[in-house]
Amino acid sequence: MLRPMRQPVVHIRLWVLIGDAGYNKDPITAQGIADAFRDADACAAALDDALDHVRPFEAVMADYQRIRDEHALPMYEFTTQLATLAPPPPEMQRLFGAIVGDRNAMDAFVQMNAGTISPIEFFATARVERT
Repeated sequence: MLRPMRQPVVHIRLWVLIGDAGYNKDPITAQGIADAFRDADACAAALDDALDHVRPFEAVMADYQRIRDEHALPMYEFTTQLATLAPPPPEMQRLFGAIVGDRNAMDAFVQMNAGTISPIEFFATARVERT
């Protein structure tokens, strides 16, 4: 579960919370609408399985929540650190300094902030080792 979140339950009876309605994330990285679209798509697929009796409702919604949390947690952690408005840790400062002028690295940073790649992918060991 992402912490701190509103209630750790994403679904209650026929209500499903998607995007940042399902957890409290600072708007500093502007991920809310991207999360909402991603979650709506995943939720619709889960509900389709439940309504087609492929799997029970509770099972598909538990999987939806687990997958949602796994996907959202890296950006949630990055956002939480960024929202402190404190200077980034030294290793992050070195990384940001190293990507200046590296078109691929700068593109990847923008992709991370757009939510199209995970912070895990952006901050991958290989990229960090280049700094």
